[in-house]
Amino acid sequence: MVGNNVSNLRVATFNASLNRAAEGELLSDLATGADPQARTVAEIIQRSAPDILLINEFDYVADDAALNRFRDNYLAAGQNTLGLQDGGGLPVDYPYGFTAPSNTGLASGFDLNNDGAAVSIPGTPGYGDDALGFGNYPGQYGMAIYSKYPILQDQVRTFQNFLWKDMPDARLPDDASTPKPGDFYSADELAVLPLSSKTHWDIPVLVDGKVVHIIVAHPTPPTFDGNEDRNGLRNADEIRLLRDYVTPGAGDYIYDDQGLRGGLEEGARFVIMGDMNADPRDGDSVDLAINQLLGSAAIEADLVPESEGAAEAAELQGGANDGHDGDPAQDTADFADNAPGNLRADYVLPSAAGLAPVESQVFWPTAADPLFPLAGNYDPALPPTGFPASDHRLVSMDLSLEPGRFNTLDGTAPEVVAHRGASASRPEHTLEAYRVAIEQGADLIEPDLVLTKDGHLIDRHEPMLSGTTDIADHPEFAARRTTKILEGETVTDWFAEDFTLAEIKTLWARERIPEIRPDSAEFDNQFRIPTLVEVIDLVKQVEDETGRQVGIIPELKHPTYFEYEGRHQDGSRIGVDTSRLLIETLTEQDFTDPSRVLVQSFEIANLIELQTEIMPEAGIDLPLVQLTYDAYQPDVAFHLDPDNLPKGADPSLYALLDFPLRSDSAPNGGESDLYSAEALRAMAELYADVLSPWDRDVLPSKPLEVPVDGDGDGQAEITRILTGEVVDLAARAHAAGMEFVPYTLRTEEAFQSLNADGTTRRPVEEFLTFFSLGADKVFTDSPDVGRQIVDQLAAGDGAIAAANATGGNDIWVYEAAALTSAKASSGVDTALFAGSGRIVLPDGIENIELRGENDVTIIGNDRGNHVTGNAGNNIVVAGAGADHVFGGDGYDAVLFSDRMDAYCILVKDGEATVTEKATGMTDRLNGVESLLFLDGQRQIGCGGGDWIGS
Repeated sequence: MVGNNVSNLRVATFNASLNRAAEGELLSDLATGADPQARTVAEIIQRSAPDILLINEFDYVADDAALNRFRDNYLAAGQNTLGLQDGGGLPVDYPYGFTAPSNTGLASGFDLNNDGAAVSIPGTPGYGDDALGFGNYPGQYGMAIYSKYPILQDQVRTFQNFLWKDMPDARLPDDASTPKPGDFYSADELAVLPLSSKTHWDIPVLVDGKVVHIIVAHPTPPTFDGNEDRNGLRNADEIRLLRDYVTPGAGDYIYDDQGLRGGLEEGARFVIMGDMNADPRDGDSVDLAINQLLGSAAIEADLVPESEGAAEAAELQGGANDGHDGDPAQDTADFADNAPGNLRADYVLPSAAGLAPVESQVFWPTAADPLFPLAGNYDPALPPTGFPASDHRLVSMDLSLEPGRFNTLDGTAPEVVAHRGASASRPEHTLEAYRVAIEQGADLIEPDLVLTKDGHLIDRHEPMLSGTTDIADHPEFAARRTTKILEGETVTDWFAEDFTLAEIKTLWARERIPEIRPDSAEFDNQFRIPTLVEVIDLVKQVEDETGRQVGIIPELKHPTYFEYEGRHQDGSRIGVDTSRLLIETLTEQDFTDPSRVLVQSFEIANLIELQTEIMPEAGIDLPLVQLTYDAYQPDVAFHLDPDNLPKGADPSLYALLDFPLRSDSAPNGGESDLYSAEALRAMAELYADVLSPWDRDVLPSKPLEVPVDGDGDGQAEITRILTGEVVDLAARAHAAGMEFVPYTLRTEEAFQSLNADGTTRRPVEEFLTFFSLGADKVFTDSPDVGRQIVDQLAAGDGAIAAANATGGNDIWVYEAAALTSAKASSGVDTALFAGSGRIVLPDGIENIELRGENDVTIIGNDRGNHVTGNAGNNIVVAGAGADHVFGGDGYDAVLFSDRMDAYCILVKDGEATVTEKATGMTDRLNGVESLLFLDGQRQIGCGGGDWIGS
């Protein structure tokens, strides 16, 4: 509904057996580019040419040492190990890679195999069995990812340390000699035993502006244990963790190695890959464990990779293969002939949402194929598994990135940010505004932060206090009114930095725009000015009371002013780094979860400082939001002006930004345009996770010569009209790997614009336009409306109803059949339709406005419908009520339900009134070219006159 096709990609998994018997051997083997097995593995990869590749059984070496050597010495060099005339595999460039520690070979300190000895010395017999995951040294049998597309490193989630016991209803092995269930491991052992025998990863990869989560694992083989079946049970739960992680609502118990909880968001694109050591029909896995994934509604598992070579091998090798139930063409591993035989062990499983399988492959050539020796037959003389490369085969799948329900960066539902709270309903930046916003369904609340004289961060949109408080009514503060220079502007007011927190707490909050929000102004003088700490306390209280986690997205206001330029009323320098103060406050409040806290600023320098200095020093990493507005970039203008050097200006603050800034750099076009793809890419690479532009920078508008009354209340408040241009900032941000979060969507008429064709633009159109462009979040003063719209979109509704400022609903209709009475309110409702064909106004919905140029037939009801046409040729079937029809630019007609002589028709001043004689019900028609009656007549009577609209 709001997506667009992107591109195709090939993903692959390969248990390449790049493991060695002793620590350091793999790194040594990869040093020269001459290792025969590594060359064969590389050639298989080159001939398969995946865009994203998982390698299982790739020994972990710190600092990406092995990862880089294999890429540089093998993958980047064309391999032709067989000397074939086709020249062999072509060099492949993987500029992005990832590896991380594995549980394999990590000493547990316990006797995990219960043989009576806790072996803790690597290399000692029994060490591997007692390690957290089987391995003879730390990192053996690890994993590696290679990608042609950018990996969003700061969003990677790893699950190495998730404890097995913390999975609900975990399949813990049992000691049959005791009556207690699930007690093979002691409580002390379970307190350290992770579920993952290696590790589980969620690697977000940016593919042409869309995030695809590469979710990988290598569950333990379900063998090499005893009657307790500890490895089989662990394998099944390792696979279950993957299923729960991608199943909406099932993964709430999961926590990652950074302490973040929860699974993947619903609607996200993902591919699960890896050697799962589980076949859907054969082998030793518990309860056919892989079917937990193959049967998941979140996964598209219908396309099964096959090869002729696998079918041939099963037939030639016989043994256990002869008794298998599964299709041998689907096997991916050449295991021992006597047991377990060849199996399907390796999987590429895409999400059902946002990805479509196109084609799949298993690199298992037949014996007659010239490439067969790359896979080969078992030879015990070949280390480490008896094959030229591995006993597993590379499995790949070509995927098409399809439109998702949402056009967001990761395909999930957009979030609703309460801009300064529920500021359409309560005075902004008050605890009550935030409390109402949370009740209305906001995902995040936004406190703007300024500074008090005694160093507290308080919640105000600006340091000037007169517009949002009652300070002018405090005679004790009259002398504090002063004139200052704020970012080049002369401002006379009371400033927060000249008041202590105790003094601020004597002020009452007031509505900023009472003439537009009189209902909110009814709450003037009821709420105090909160601190950031109080806002955090409110969020924690809500979580304690309801279990619902709400995020905050604080904005640092004027950081350059507070640190460098600003002065107190007495002339002393303010000199406070509010960015550092914010991080100190968040840390003190133990509120640093990056899934719940984002930091925003219009300035660049403080965001760079946050990312490169302040947050690393504090040991946290929060997403950073680059706000943008027209030609506003005050820190750049300050720091790049040589005249400001005595004030502390420091151009070197931008040294790490790979984009040339000038003192006039701003999102305003020209050589140093901060909206350029190059600038956004530089921001994303250095510090920014989110681009948050002014909505008018995305949908430009221009002033109207005469204001327009859009809602019919007699007040002409609409003063702008859209130009029709759409600036593709969403696509640019997504291409750089940033979220796109526009501000601010408001519902009052004073903030609306006309559409480019002159029709009144309803708030629901504004929200849906930004969602269709790809907004990942939206700032709104009406979080209740945002919540309404997002929830309906997430449910797949074909008609989206949103409350308007006059007490009714505006309803955007994607599918005519979806317009039902369920979308009606107790007020006056208006359907908005840009489709074609026939649309029926159900009971309870009074009005309809058409958009675009399509031909539409409207079936009215008895509510007295207001019908506004479009540029197409429309037919209105009049209902039993008193209708008012405004024809558009096309040829429009109104069809009545009786003979022409049953009506009295009068044309005057370009308007026709059609009165039914029997009931006295009158319809008013403007801009309609034809009247149609039951008897087929079209003539106008009752006094004569011109055709309507002539």
